Amino acid sequence: MRASGNPDAPIEPPFDEITRIGGYVCQNLVSIISLVDEGRQWFKSAVGTPLRQTPLEQPIRARGILEHNYLEVEDTTRDSGLDCDPLITGDPKISFYTGALSPTPNDLPLGTICMLDDKPRVLSPEQRNVLPDHRRLQIDRGELATKRRGEAHRSDRDTEQREGG
Repeated sequence: MRASGNPDAPIEPPFDEITRIGGYVCQNLVSIISLVDEGRQWFKSAVGTPLRQTPLEQPIRARGILEHNYLEVEDTTRDSGLDCDPLITGDPKISFYTGALSPTPNDLPLGTICMLDDKPRVLSPEQRNVLPDHRRLQIDRGELATKRRGEAHRSDRDTEQREGG
């Protein structure tokens, strides 16, 4: 996970573009791109919420990570497996969840792109098709950012060698 970024780094504007577009298309209150680390899920981008991380033990987050492709829960308040989740029973009182898993190239869970709302709902087929597209954009942006960090590190190292040698 650390290769995908620092969990305590500030939110990055290119990822906010993805979450804003997803939120607009799906017409929801909260859009999140999350990444997993040991014991927590942190947000690479979050639109519509001040939260920046959640424990993986929270049932809705765990279910989103364990689902291999796509998960939609039309009414979280009627799902008995989620009745103890503080995101549902307390603030922000999430009543709708949809998310698509973002895997690593080795098919391990990297995180999710998810949409949340405070009222139950069902996405249209067109809205549902946006999540896989956004997931690919997220993965492409992440791979590009990792590549750029590597190139910047090599450039810094080359500069240091030239100046020191």
